[in-house]
Amino acid sequence: MPATTITVLVPSHRRPRELRRCLSQVVGQLAEGDELLVVHRDGDEETSAAAVGAWADTVLVPVTESGVWVALTAGVRAARCDVVAFLDDDAIPMDGWLDAIRRYMRDPSIGAIGGPILNFRGVRTSNSFFSGERVAWATRSSRLHSRLHQLPAHRRVDEVDFLPGSNMAVRRPLLDLDRHPMINMAPSWEWRVGLDVQRRGFRIVYDSDIKVEHHPAPRELSRTDQERIARDVGYSMVAIAGTGLRGSRRFQSLAWWMLMGSRESPGLLLAPAAVLVGRTSPRAWRGALHGRILGLASACRTRGKV
Repeated sequence: MPATTITVLVPSHRRPRELRRCLSQVVGQLAEGDELLVVHRDGDEETSAAAVGAWADTVLVPVTESGVWVALTAGVRAARCDVVAFLDDDAIPMDGWLDAIRRYMRDPSIGAIGGPILNFRGVRTSNSFFSGERVAWATRSSRLHSRLHQLPAHRRVDEVDFLPGSNMAVRRPLLDLDRHPMINMAPSWEWRVGLDVQRRGFRIVYDSDIKVEHHPAPRELSRTDQERIARDVGYSMVAIAGTGLRGSRRFQSLAWWMLMGSRESPGLLLAPAAVLVGRTSPRAWRGALHGRILGLASACRTRGKV
């Protein structure tokens, strides 16, 4: 059996220092036939120079629009290997990351493999520990529960419903990001990918030994940021539920996300109470409603083409 080849896909925008640090840890893990692919905004010379400086054979994919979804879709279209491994530019894969992915992908029943994210603030990790519970799952109403940013007390290898977007490797033929178009950043795209993998009969596996460090820059969310996140979460969850689910589960999921939602994107019933107690702002409520309307429209258009 020929060795599995892997495309490491890293979207990046104007963070050359973080990108160099990320790629320096990736390059030494690449095997013959693998490729390193960096998606950057057209005209972002700093990013392209940092990518090529880290490895001369880095494949550059310029995009003209902003947004994570645009970058991911362009990167997947450009990928040429058997498996696509997703990584953020402020992440650092641990030693043996690609070797572990390659070993798991020898099992033809596995469609996606990944592990936990170690969140660092300076030199210390902020992860808590868990034991005896599921790792990442979606309920009948599509409420997403995740312990992907926590660490198990003992090593865990489990089947899950989705994986973290910055520590996830998927067989390239299972990635169909054009099937349901998204707007800008879609915070729930990991679940979308998970649904597609499971729909085609493949397993999604979590191994706590496949770790990635995450070193995010500290930032305060402005009201504009909160409104954008509320819109994007509302949009993505409604669009995914409307197109990726069937029967009673679709109805339950749409009802939950239209009426209740989540703390960052409250629905029609939850939002007034959230505003009253100060957990969200009227602008975020407006963004959440706007996103849901766009999500329903996108679901109707997509289902009309299927």
